[in-house]
Amino acid sequence: MKEIQQKVKEVTKTLSLANTPELCCLDLSSEVGELSKEILELTNYGKRRKRIFNPNLARELGDTFYSLISIANIYNINLEKELMKSLEKYKRREADRDSSKRKIKLEPIVLAKNFLCLNSVVGCKNDCIYCYKHGWDIENPFIPQVVFESKEIVANLLNHRYYHPNIPLAVHNSATDPFQKEVAKTTFKILDGIEALGIPNIVGLITKEYLSFETIKRIESYKNIRPIVFVTYSLLPKKYERVVDERRLETMKNLSKSKLKKVLYFRPIIKGVNDNEETVKKIVDLGEKYFDCIVRSSIKVDINTIEYMAKKGVYIDPNYDIGLNIHDSVKQMLPGIREKVDLILAKSKIPYYKKTSCAISYLFEQSDYNTQWIKPKIYCSKLCPKKQSKKCQLASGKKVKSKNIAKILEHLGLKYNFSILKDKVVIKADDAFYSDIKYMRMVLNFPVMISKNGHLLTAEEYDRKYVNIDRSEIRKQIKKLGIHNY
Repeated sequence: MKEIQQKVKEVTKTLSLANTPELCCLDLSSEVGELSKEILELTNYGKRRKRIFNPNLARELGDTFYSLISIANIYNINLEKELMKSLEKYKRREADRDSSKRKIKLEPIVLAKNFLCLNSVVGCKNDCIYCYKHGWDIENPFIPQVVFESKEIVANLLNHRYYHPNIPLAVHNSATDPFQKEVAKTTFKILDGIEALGIPNIVGLITKEYLSFETIKRIESYKNIRPIVFVTYSLLPKKYERVVDERRLETMKNLSKSKLKKVLYFRPIIKGVNDNEETVKKIVDLGEKYFDCIVRSSIKVDINTIEYMAKKGVYIDPNYDIGLNIHDSVKQMLPGIREKVDLILAKSKIPYYKKTSCAISYLFEQSDYNTQWIKPKIYCSKLCPKKQSKKCQLASGKKVKSKNIAKILEHLGLKYNFSILKDKVVIKADDAFYSDIKYMRMVLNFPVMISKNGHLLTAEEYDRKYVNIDRSEIRKQIKKLGIHNY
């Protein structure tokens, strides 16, 4: 570019061409006008899509380029340097645009897959590299901070679009840990508030923290809401999570002496890290000793977590599903791992489940509210007790009334056509929303599927096929970040 600018300077001087700012600027405007005219004629004013080469267009581009360089020469501007700056600016702008889509705002009440989540606090001091918190749009994900008032959450709960007594609640799920020292006070404000409403909902509390006998007794004291405690424990190395295992073991012992429903959450299971036989057997031993059942689950990652993990020098198998953000991501147990882990878990003396809703439903003696029985070969556990399995079988054969479906659709403000088949309700919709369909099946306690392009899809399958961001585009974004493994 330096050579080109020098050449233009020499020709301008030799031929005594215009070299004042105002004349060069007018010249540039004129040439841009000529350039525009050529493009309009080539495209027939936008009607012709085929791209045709025209020597006149090339000539006008050359004239425009000359006028631009002339202005740069007058002010001794290094065009190559400025061009590089512009390219970097465009890269940053694109990265910011991608980031704005990647980071998501926390909502005070949001329907997740298994719970209607009540979130007052966001931020967690545990530096678990795989955590969803890296995808929240917050300034510091490692410092718990109150973002919504507990009173407002409680006051708005019963009127929320997705509230229903059939749907379990969860307090501070995915945004923080409900029993961290900085969070526990707010957790109990919400629990006390929803208890005062007199509602009968199951309430999930998922933690890696230490629970004292005093804390456990306080949870046990609720008469209306029905708490269930999940202790997340997966024997991951410290580079994945720095939570103190000994304190969690004390929590397990304390819980085992309580009347609370309690689940050992074996998650996340990561290929090549904690999917080995020795680890899974330890999980089974702990489950049998302290818990009512075990739930196993895979890792769920998006661009935010992949980027954070890479900064820490951790690279997981690139075959895992990777979403744009936590709402776009899918938990995926890779083939081979699933069979290996389930084979060992199947030797447990207590039930193990592949789905959280199955464990909750088993412990509260009801059919699965998420209707996983629609695909038993994929979702149902071999250790599910016969009594529990029978509950789901009976629920799958129940009669669903049209008026009940119509009432739910009216509540949601939807005008879907629907049909009732022997074992499912089928919604005909071109633009179904995942949470709406999920709400319908939880309230009905009956499978609700979406009919589109000749296929019947669950809400999850519909999202993967028609809503989730194209995975090849996500891979391109990850490649832009320079993460070598992807």
